[in-house]
Amino acid sequence: MTINSKPAKNKIVYFSLEVLQVTQSETQTLVFSHIAHFNATFGQFKSQVSAIAKHLNYSVNAVKKAIDDLIKKDMIIQDKAEKGYKRTITINPAHDVAFSHLVAHQAMKKKLKGNYFNLYAVDFKGFTSKSRHDSRHEHKALMLNAVIATKIRSNFINSKNKNKSYRQTISDICTKTNWAFMTVKRLMATMLKSKAIDYAKDTAKRAVRYVFSLPSKIKIKRSKPQPVSPGNASKNQRGKTRSFAEIMSQNQATT
Repeated sequence: MTINSKPAKNKIVYFSLEVLQVTQSETQTLVFSHIAHFNATFGQFKSQVSAIAKHLNYSVNAVKKAIDDLIKKDMIIQDKAEKGYKRTITINPAHDVAFSHLVAHQAMKKKLKGNYFNLYAVDFKGFTSKSRHDSRHEHKALMLNAVIATKIRSNFINSKNKNKSYRQTISDICTKTNWAFMTVKRLMATMLKSKAIDYAKDTAKRAVRYVFSLPSKIKIKRSKPQPVSPGNASKNQRGKTRSFAEIMSQNQATT
């Protein structure tokens, strides 16, 4: 992986595992999540495909295909392109998962508590993979890191014994993400090599579980126990903790 030494600002996208389950595509999930952010803020999304591609570090053709696939799945509604090739896209309120994701995003922005989808923050700062294969791998690595890091912080904040770990089997991760077993293992290896996540095997039970934890240099701020909600997850993601891409950037600079 190559890391940009001068990452762009405001390149965080919030996705949900529920949307990933429906799309079964990390590209469609991130494109949808990017569109949902603007729908939650402004009521609609109006932009050029090239702008979406630049923000998410995808090719223009990949974004076009993702939008077409999302339309076929009835998750988004697109008006005809206007002058300047801008597209007006709204989230389809008739699609349960798509609309629930939008509601969760709105609740996160207003810091509301409730039974919403959990949202996970993917930080694209410093993302510069050039080949298609490396790009897909890094997108997935950033997404998996966002899920695991959020679970660890949530366990720490909401547990009385200050639990700083998250236990999960690879099979369960595969079920949550629809990714292949070996794909998840390669993603875990990438995160470990980048020192974004530490993990060890827990063989105490019949099914081998992995105990994930954040490296000691990443500090988790203790606060009063709170119910897990998109608002809390967002606050934890944007606090003093460092992102996966930022850690990789420093590691590359020191090697």
